[in-house]
Amino acid sequence: MSIQVSQSLRSPWTCAIVLVLALVTSSAHAGGIIVVPPPQYTFTIGGGVGTVGSNVEVPVEVDVFGAEMYSWNLNVCHDPFGLSLVSVVEGADLVAVNPDFSVINVGVNGWSHAVITNIGWVDFTQCLPVGPDREISRATYTVLQPAATTICFCDAVAGIVPPTPLYADKCSEPPVPVTDVSYECGVIVVTAGLVGFIRGDANRDAVHNLADAIMTIDVLFGGASGFSCPDAADTNDDGLNNLADAIYSLMFFFGGGPVPPPPYSFCGTDFTPDLIGCGDYACP
Repeated sequence: MSIQVSQSLRSPWTCAIVLVLALVTSSAHAGGIIVVPPPQYTFTIGGGVGTVGSNVEVPVEVDVFGAEMYSWNLNVCHDPFGLSLVSVVEGADLVAVNPDFSVINVGVNGWSHAVITNIGWVDFTQCLPVGPDREISRATYTVLQPAATTICFCDAVAGIVPPTPLYADKCSEPPVPVTDVSYECGVIVVTAGLVGFIRGDANRDAVHNLADAIMTIDVLFGGASGFSCPDAADTNDDGLNNLADAIYSLMFFFGGGPVPPPPYSFCGTDFTPDLIGCGDYACP
């Protein structure tokens, strides 16, 4: 497949659009995009939605796709000016395991949770079993300010002595440290004052079409000013404004890709926990 661009059309963003269209077309003909397999263990802090003064429950989960889990320590930090920690308890899947050792400590800017499923010898029936979304902890926070606040895994929590690093062990004899692991943060979104928008409408003309993909590429590569409503330009709703949004739109228009996440085809608010918002958008 070859694409020729006339000299008069060779602006940076036009070339970028042609390149993306070529990638989309090639992907559609090739049967899809290569997907990198996820790590065997992924710790995730769930997000939440609330208003100032309200309490929000946030689950902490782990995807266990390798061997069962024997022990671990988590450090979870937050901005104490944005959130106030109310409580931390064992998650439902950990309660079902009934661990021999489970200690939660609270510090200035977060909390830690150390777990050993069974002490003395490895009882494989008492380890955290393989499976997705294993809830191991659940924290409750009070929202203190009208802005999104991130909750993340951290190396140490202020005020907890001695500090213990993040770690996890597989269920084996003897236990083996987990190496193929990732950690994902969560965000609490405050709903008061959210601006409505239409997903994918980067140029704010109340329609999602090719012009929005062009604008996204122009902002990223052509020197155009930024988005007035970054949430609307976040076509794939991953909390970022990048080339993936333009590709998502082009795949939807020309490659049989999925419909953008809500709010789409109507003006609404975004309750997905992320750190981008919408400063200016006129709903039709």
